[in-house]
Amino acid sequence: MDVISSYLDTLFAQHPDTSRMREARTQVHALMERAYREERASGRSEHEAAAQAISRYGDLEAIAPRLGIVEELTRQHPVAAHSDAGPRAAVDTSADTQPIDSGSLDLPPPSPRILPEPPPEPSPEPALVPPPPASGLLPVTIEEARTYAEDARVAQRLLTAAVVLFVLSPIALLTLPALSALPGFPLTESVSSLIGLTVLAAVVFAGVALILRRNRVLHPHRRLIEGRFEEDPTVTSWARGIREDADGRRVRALVIAVGCWILSPIPTLAGGLLIGADGPWPSELAGIGVPGTLLLVALGLGIFLPAAWAVGPAETLEDVHDPHADDDTPDPPVIRVAKAALWPLTLATYLAWSFLGDSWGVSWLVWPLAGIVYWALSSVADAWKGRSPR
Repeated sequence: MDVISSYLDTLFAQHPDTSRMREARTQVHALMERAYREERASGRSEHEAAAQAISRYGDLEAIAPRLGIVEELTRQHPVAAHSDAGPRAAVDTSADTQPIDSGSLDLPPPSPRILPEPPPEPSPEPALVPPPPASGLLPVTIEEARTYAEDARVAQRLLTAAVVLFVLSPIALLTLPALSALPGFPLTESVSSLIGLTVLAAVVFAGVALILRRNRVLHPHRRLIEGRFEEDPTVTSWARGIREDADGRRVRALVIAVGCWILSPIPTLAGGLLIGADGPWPSELAGIGVPGTLLLVALGLGIFLPAAWAVGPAETLEDVHDPHADDDTPDPPVIRVAKAALWPLTLATYLAWSFLGDSWGVSWLVWPLAGIVYWALSSVADAWKGRSPR
């Protein structure tokens, strides 16, 4: 497989190109291919199987004894060899064994033979242990990345539900007062408006609760989200794989969602055309098509957002981050919730004010006001990040 071959090329490029190392590369490639086939048989995707095979046999120092290349690696990273004793002169015991009268010889008194002292044993040194990363950050592991991706998928579903609730929240407020103007409707306009406001507040509260739940799901992975980790080639390859696997579904979901968004103005336009002096609907139903527009917008978001879950984890694990950059520091949770709810509430206010109050001439002012509020929230968030510890 190309991913495995590319990884092995990078792994063995830093070692001498000897026949033994080439043979070792062939053996490692065979081991990874076998592990890759086993993972594929167990149901994993192509990229997940490759990442698992690399994770199992990608540490060359760990499998060096099995490959018989410890000497080659030691030669590249020399480590003092242990010795139990220094060199000693050989003693010849094959001399003549006949007794010699030493008294008849004028010899100086014998001096003790001094043997060389054995060299001191070197202190144990870690052999073939890779140095710590220069950044001082802990590397990300494949298990940690896999857990983060699973939690990111759950968080994306929670975000989707929250956004859909925000978009649908004003439907009751728009529909009930319009229907209350019809003869025979059991609710008065005041009661209908009160019910609509209550439903709006309850739905927005549910959406905010989902956003807070999403933040709790992602909180254990804050180190990865903020980029405070050392990249790992295996994890980067795996992250690229999950993005590629999800690209097809994401593109199809985007096409369907764009279709829903293009069609979304039709209910509102149809309501305006069918209501009036010449229309079949009574004028009391002005604005009744707006809920249909919101339903189509929410449908498109509900289709697209879950299919795009892999983009976030892939960008987090693939990109090079600066842990000291301002952009990597998240906004406070309250600011994030306020930003998420601002534009749906602005849309609901604009539509309710325009249709219920027939104030198209001034209702557009909610948009620049919302822009000012958003700018103020961003300024508060920037100030908070400026005071946060680095």
